[in-house]
Amino acid sequence: MKTVFVSVLVAVLSGTAISQPPPNPLRDAITGAAPSAGEETVREKARNFWIKSKGYLSEDQNTFTEGAKQTLSELGKEIDGVAAQAGATPPMYFQTRLQSLRQQHSYLSEQLNGLTADTIKTRLSGPRYAFDKGVGSLEEAVNQADSEVHELAKVNRPEKQ
Repeated sequence: MKTVFVSVLVAVLSGTAISQPPPNPLRDAITGAAPSAGEETVREKARNFWIKSKGYLSEDQNTFTEGAKQTLSELGKEIDGVAAQAGATPPMYFQTRLQSLRQQHSYLSEQLNGLTADTIKTRLSGPRYAFDKGVGSLEEAVNQADSEVHELAKVNRPEKQ
């Protein structure tokens, strides 16, 4: 224990970096470790698309609508992916969760169609603010369902884990 502490102390005082083992995708997959810094998974890229797109920042109705439709399309694909991972007969509560995600997605699509040029310009309150928060909420719900579907797979098919 003292040698580790001393090594760390010497490294800190001398300004050298403490070496870490190189990334190992197989080990990370087994241990469930997150991707190394700088790597962004496909899921994270999809999640960040809405924020990075000019549609999110734009006050122009066409640009905003196009970005929002692309984001809703990606979220719809993610919901379908979670449903596919759940299998043919997921538990009833998970079927309800999937149905809720689809209803929330549908509701946001309807809300997007109701946004006017004037409401899009008002980003910090009103219908646009509610839409933006709704998209964030749907993203979080899809993330939670995706995490849970992996746990369901472990319970339902332990021999494959």
